[in-house]
Amino acid sequence: MFESTVDRHSFFEDAQALVTGTLFISLGVAMYNTAGLAFLLHYASGMSFDKAWRCICRRPADGGPARCRWWWTA
Repeated sequence: MFESTVDRHSFFEDAQALVTGTLFISLGVAMYNTAGLAFLLHYASGMSFDKAWRCICRRPADGGPARCRWWWTA
């Protein structure tokens, strides 16, 4: 009754999707900086956002970036 046909993407379409996806990810990281990286790590790994944030934004006393100082002093 139903005929099953598989339409494969062309090489150009696959390459275009990879480039577009990479640009969207880099735009998100550029716009949100540390929070964007933590958000992407949260979705990619399944860990909680808090753990992802602390993974990326370590305490400045432990060699973390100075921009995260407000998080650890609060």
